[in-house]
Amino acid sequence: MLRAGAAEVDITPEIGRRVPGQWLRRVSESVHDPLLANALVLEHSDVRVALVSVDALSLKNLLVAEARNLILNMTGIPPDHVLLHATHTHTGPPAVDVLGTESDPEVVLRLTNAIAAAVAAADRRLRPATVATWTGSAPNLAFVRRFRMRDGSVQMHPPKGSPDILEPEDVADPTICGLHLWSTEGDLLAVCVNFACHPIVVGGAAYYSADYPGAVRRALKRQYGDAATVVYLNGPCGDVGPDNAAEAGPHRYGEAWLERIGSGIAGFAVGHASVAEPTDDVPLRASTARARLPLREVPADLVREAEARLSGADLSVPPQDVELLRLWEALAVHRERQEHDAVEAEVTAVAIGDSVVVGLPGEIFVEFGRQVRAASPFAHTLVAELASGCHGYVPTPQAFPGGGYETWLARSSKLTPEAGELLVDAARRALVAVGR
Repeated sequence: MLRAGAAEVDITPEIGRRVPGQWLRRVSESVHDPLLANALVLEHSDVRVALVSVDALSLKNLLVAEARNLILNMTGIPPDHVLLHATHTHTGPPAVDVLGTESDPEVVLRLTNAIAAAVAAADRRLRPATVATWTGSAPNLAFVRRFRMRDGSVQMHPPKGSPDILEPEDVADPTICGLHLWSTEGDLLAVCVNFACHPIVVGGAAYYSADYPGAVRRALKRQYGDAATVVYLNGPCGDVGPDNAAEAGPHRYGEAWLERIGSGIAGFAVGHASVAEPTDDVPLRASTARARLPLREVPADLVREAEARLSGADLSVPPQDVELLRLWEALAVHRERQEHDAVEAEVTAVAIGDSVVVGLPGEIFVEFGRQVRAASPFAHTLVAELASGCHGYVPTPQAFPGGGYETWLARSSKLTPEAGELLVDAARRALVAVGR
């Protein structure tokens, strides 16, 4: 018999703290909508697993390790049975060091505790349940944001309708997957939704917001009631966003589009779930596979330029000038590579009956999500990026020659072109380990 429990915890920081997600530092002036940590705990035959979705740009690798240890102490759920995911909202808490924004140690500590508290609360609420798993399509809600240009370059978000656009570099993946958890009394306990789109609908706003994943939650709660916990798992969207630069018309940003995109995703979830058959026969399995991801070497001339331009500057904090920041970031990668030439990445697979959730630790390009799903033996495969930590952008090898923001050398893009293939291979190994 399956048992399920779910909980949400508010993680919104105080006004006046930083907001990561843009090149330069921002400070929050208000709260548009609350930031949450949403947890789902499942138990079957004495095996327990936890899925946690956090409204944050990403989760520090150290934060993930510490939160898992807290969860182990509070609930007994093993660390490799806990999948922690960041939705990648660009208006979340200052919990990561990225580009021009430093993390806030106090916020990191509180977020770590809040994640563990959400899992512990969900674990206390375990009750007999059934699950309905579904897969479908949600077209015209996400688009590739990198375009090949007439000059041979690749641009992220080129001017909308520009005559210099030749074609998109790839195509978005409209796949939407999910789980609906019902108590045996008929109450909806939780909804888990997996779809791939960059949460940048509110843009560079100086406030806290969960972006469109928050709008998905609001729409689903209107449908099912406030008691339902919504665990949103953002898919591989490193090169996918809400706007289509190739089409005429207004940009898909701002308040109206926030609700429209969120309601659209929620509507597809409700429709696809309506024909899914619930069951309580869902054996649980979890496995972790590791991959060694090499760091790119920073060209010597770039190192010399960065050292010359930043001579005399305080290198302990990122400069608040985009040109200097790009040099500072390249120098940061160079210093990291002098300490170690690779990072150890973790891929987590959590099998729930005939479905599986695969977590990849970075901003993954959409093609790798398709490859993981194609390699999966499960009927339903939910692929989540920014899970089990973060190691920056993971572009395809074909993306590097054209350049573009996602390939620029920085702490947020420091891996060699084969990193994605190494992560897909790790995902295959994890899938084999949890396979039916």
